[in-house]
Amino acid sequence: MMTTPARERLKKSLSIVDSAIPRLKSEFPDEETFWPAFAVLADDVVENLTDADGEWAYAELDAIMNKHGLS
Repeated sequence: MMTTPARERLKKSLSIVDSAIPRLKSEFPDEETFWPAFAVLADDVVENLTDADGEWAYAELDAIMNKHGLS
């Protein structure tokens, strides 16, 4: 299966979210400040998703959150 340009952009955006989480956890150690900061990044990823990419992108975000102990 060929990866679409949209999927490649999503992968880059998800990588940015993944790499930003340690900094966010450090800057916003309390949940009430962390989650809004995380939401800004996550919203950028999921904004304007197509149905084809939506399920995949949300699963990837869940995997990133699990990786960082956020679930």
